[in-house]
Amino acid sequence: MEDRSGNIWFASSNNGVFRYDGKTITNIVEKEELGENYAGGIAQDKDGNMWFTMKNGICKYDPSAELRADGKTLTEYTSKDGLGGTEIWGIYIEEPSGIIWVTARGSTTRFDPSVPLPNPQAFTVFTPADGLNCCVQSMYQDKAGNMWWGAGQGLYRFDGQRFYQVKQHGPW
Repeated sequence: MEDRSGNIWFASSNNGVFRYDGKTITNIVEKEELGENYAGGIAQDKDGNMWFTMKNGICKYDPSAELRADGKTLTEYTSKDGLGGTEIWGIYIEEPSGIIWVTARGSTTRFDPSVPLPNPQAFTVFTPADGLNCCVQSMYQDKAGNMWWGAGQGLYRFDGQRFYQVKQHGPW
């Protein structure tokens, strides 16, 4: 993906995440900080932080931390924090709220990073009981703010409480 500064980001299945700034390719994520060095989805939030899916969770990379004294650039979130599932597939950041949607085998999680952790209200885990029953493959927010999910069993829409499968005549 290309971030707002024009950097190109690449995820790998065994070497973490790389950033290309137009001149140099830099490995951003060190092995011990990213679940088994596996990276997948990439998204950027409104503050410029980069978010990556990893084998057992998600990871936030704070590029401004490189300038801070503590130097801590990565924050990891897993099922121990409240994230649903362990085999993480996709990530999408909803605008303008900054809500982060994460898909995993058997669940989809709504994560509000503005809620300080530990706090169970930061994570809402949706399962098949909430209407989304299978294998999310894509997420998208339209211009009106509606969230859409493409899954193995079709197209779904979220109404703020639960997911509804979209049929030929709605719900739109």
